[in-house]
Amino acid sequence: MHSIWVSQSATSRSLSKYLQRLTRGLTISIVCLAGLHASGPALDDDFTRAALAHNQDRHADAEAIYRKVLARMEHSGHDEPRLALVLNNLGAECHLQSKTADAEAFYRRAAQEWPKSSLSPSGLGTTLVNLAGILRRQGHLDESATLYRNALKAIVPTHGPDSLELAGAMSNLADLLRDMNRPEEALPLAERSVHIADHWLGAANPQLGHKLRVLASIYLALGRLDEAEALCRRVLIVSAHKGTAAIADRAATWNELGEVECKSGQYDQAGESFRKSIELWQQHPAPPPHMRAIALNNLAQVSRRQRHYDEAGPLYTQAIQLLDPSKPDHHRELASILGNYAAFQAETGHYAQAVATYRRALETSIETSGENSVDVALLRLEFADLRRAQGHYTESVDLYQRAMPVLKQSFGPDDGRVHQSEAGYKRCLKEAQAHVLMLK
Repeated sequence: MHSIWVSQSATSRSLSKYLQRLTRGLTISIVCLAGLHASGPALDDDFTRAALAHNQDRHADAEAIYRKVLARMEHSGHDEPRLALVLNNLGAECHLQSKTADAEAFYRRAAQEWPKSSLSPSGLGTTLVNLAGILRRQGHLDESATLYRNALKAIVPTHGPDSLELAGAMSNLADLLRDMNRPEEALPLAERSVHIADHWLGAANPQLGHKLRVLASIYLALGRLDEAEALCRRVLIVSAHKGTAAIADRAATWNELGEVECKSGQYDQAGESFRKSIELWQQHPAPPPHMRAIALNNLAQVSRRQRHYDEAGPLYTQAIQLLDPSKPDHHRELASILGNYAAFQAETGHYAQAVATYRRALETSIETSGENSVDVALLRLEFADLRRAQGHYTESVDLYQRAMPVLKQSFGPDDGRVHQSEAGYKRCLKEAQAHVLMLK
C-alpha cells in the first residue's frame, strides 16, 4: 500500500529516475475458534471474550486473556490441540500493539505447533502469513518470501485454489516480490489475486483495496502508468464509505496515485495527492507512524523536485521524527528517509550535515538489512557520489566497490543504477589520480 522514494544522486539537482519502494499494508489474522471443535465451556468463554475485545480494538485486553489461557495450557502438562491457535492469536494481539518481538516469538511457536494439532490445519497458513509480515517489516525479505510460499502450500489443500485466503497470501507475496525488484514474477500472482477477489466479493467491494493497490504498484514498476492510475481511481471509489478502514484505504491510495503522477511527470498533481494522503492520516484515530512518515517524505520529495526547499526541509524532519529508532520495524523507512534528507542537505549546500545523515542512514540500513542488501548498496552509491564530489577519494572508492557487485547482481548489468555506479567509480579513480599528480 505504501511506497517510498529513494533519491539516487546526492549532488544532482533532479530526483532519481526510479522509485525504490518499501513495505505496504500487512495482513494480521486471528484464527477463529468456530469450526475447530473446542471442548470445555471455560475455553469457549475465554475465546468469546478475547474475540469481543479484539473486535472492539481492545487488543491489550485480548492479549491478557490469551496469555492466561496459554499459562493454563502450559501448566497442565498435557498435549493441547488448541495450543497453536492460542499462540497465533496471542501473536496477532501483540502484533497489533507493535510488540513485534513478542509477536514473532509466538508466531514461530505456533508454526511449530500446527502440524501437531488435531484441529483443522488451515491455521498454519494464517500463522505463516503473519510471521512473514513481521520479517518483511524488519527487512528479512528472503525469509519472508519463503514463508509466504509455504503459506500458499498450506492454504491450497484446506481452502482450495480459488479461495479468498489464497488470494490474500498471493497478494502479499506479489507485493514482496515487487519490493525485491521482481515485478515480472509478481505480476501473475497479483492479477490472479484480484481475479479471485473480484469473483467472490464483487468489483465494488471495499475489501479489494489492498489487492488493487498491490497490482497498481506492480503496473507502476513496469511502467504501465495508465493501468496503475485506473486501479487507484477504482480504490478511491470503492473506499468512499465512512469508517476507520476506509480512511486508511483512501490515505494509502492517494499516496499510491501520487507516485503514479510523479512517474508521469505531473508533480503539481502528485503534490496534491500526497497532501490528501497526509490529511487523511491526520483524521485516522491511530495512524501507523511509518505510513504517515512515507506520505510526508513523498511530499518532501515533490517539493524538492520543484525546488521548494523551504517546504521540503521541515517535511523530511517531521517524517523522521515520527519513526522510533528503537523499533526495528521502522528501520527500513527511517534509513530511506534519512537517505533522502541527506541528499536534500547536500543539494542545498549543507555538506557536513549531509555526511552525518548519510552515515546514520547507512548504519540503520545495515543493522536492518545486512551489509549486502540492495537498500544499503543504493545508499552507498549516493554517499560515494557525494564523497567523490568532496574530494574524499579513498572513502568514495571503498563505497563504490562495496555497492557495485550488489547492484549488478540485483538489477542486472544493463540497469541504469549499475551504469551510474561504474561511471562514478571510473571518474573517482581518474580524479584521484589527477589529484595525486597535482600534489607532486
